[in-house]
Amino acid sequence: MWAFMTLLSDDGEVALQDRLVGPTEELNDMPLGSAMELSGRVYHAGDLVFSGDGMLGKCTAFLQKRGELYVIVQLFELKTQLSAFSSRWQLKDEQAVWLAKSASLRLAFAWYREGDALIVILQ
Repeated sequence: MWAFMTLLSDDGEVALQDRLVGPTEELNDMPLGSAMELSGRVYHAGDLVFSGDGMLGKCTAFLQKRGELYVIVQLFELKTQLSAFSSRWQLKDEQAVWLAKSASLRLAFAWYREGDALIVILQ
């Protein structure tokens, strides 16, 4: 099944719609996908995202339930703040489900591996 469409408003402008994008599967009667569009920005499985409260997660899947979008993330733990714009994170053995709209998601600008840690550059 594909969950993608372009909606136009009455004046012909593209109307933003929060939705799953691309192929989806059903999980307990809920669509599960590997990408979502939220407020005009597309997020994919594998993206590193910050929540509004400063948590870092790697997107693993996106879920839609009762019209709300959720992002399933593998969590990281902050180890060291290196500068005002970069920090060292360690992967945790923990997943979380964030309500996408209220999580205030921000994509990490860039990152690289250093040993068993991840150095993340803030957006």
